[in-house]
Amino acid sequence: MAHQGQPSLVAKRLGEVPWSLFASRDYLLRKGQPPQGLAGHDLVGFDESLAKTPGGLWLEEHAQSANVVLRANNVIAALDCAAGGMGIAAAPRFLGAREPLLEMITQP
Repeated sequence: MAHQGQPSLVAKRLGEVPWSLFASRDYLLRKGQPPQGLAGHDLVGFDESLAKTPGGLWLEEHAQSANVVLRANNVIAALDCAAGGMGIAAAPRFLGAREPLLEMITQP
């Protein structure tokens, strides 16, 4: 399939990468599992460079009542902060699942 803005560029969808929310066990012991929303929870969000990712878009829509403690400019940094207990982070499942200190808490 040719790219609309660049006819010489060809793109092919290889698959989908699902995202989820992750938090450390320590964080979940301190703050509890989020109920329906993220109200009252600490969030490791994204800066404008990641705002249009699936996780960034989901957070923009669902996390207005959360306390953003940090805005990361890459997903690995966000996961590292979550693993350290700073808050909840959104990330592709394959990345979050590799971190033994994190638990997947939702599947946005």
